[in-house]
Amino acid sequence: MEIRDWKDKNNVSSIVKSGKALKVLLSHVKSGSLLDIGCGKGKFLKHASQNGFDVLGFDFKNYTTDLMEVVEGDASKELPDFGKKFKIVTAWNVAEHLENPWLFFREVNKILDSNGIFIFSIPNVFEFKNKLSFLFRGEFYRYNDGNDHRYPFTEHLLKELIAEFSLLERGYYSGSRLFAKTEYFVLQKK
Repeated sequence: MEIRDWKDKNNVSSIVKSGKALKVLLSHVKSGSLLDIGCGKGKFLKHASQNGFDVLGFDFKNYTTDLMEVVEGDASKELPDFGKKFKIVTAWNVAEHLENPWLFFREVNKILDSNGIFIFSIPNVFEFKNKLSFLFRGEFYRYNDGNDHRYPFTEHLLKELIAEFSLLERGYYSGSRLFAKTEYFVLQKK
């Protein structure tokens, strides 16, 4: 199964669009080498660069309009050799699209510096609307054919995926756990 080229529709993750992603980053790290996986049109890359980060993007193709440096590839597979390790890796609403989130988290761990920071966001399956949808339809409303979301991240799955990291922060964008559409995690490599 192939992931659709949804970024051609000008979609930008709401946590990035709102500026919350940058605020989360800056509350933990002020500078360093940053890889943004699933960088899309480069909005987050541009803002991180303007705040002093040495940025590199990774996505299916270079969608950026600001000529940002982007390595093309598939995050569902082993990540390429970037020729360096990164102080920060970000993935804003990417992991839920991947065929193998375990591989993805192991690959991120490999490309991080020692004590590097991994920040990612995913749809909040605990959101009230998601719970009602699952109760009455047997599916989460944010996981459908229109958006190619593959994995709902339960507490058990999250614990397994982040076991090689220390949890620094877990938060919710646009509301509390019960009403926020997106949750984010700030992790540090052990």
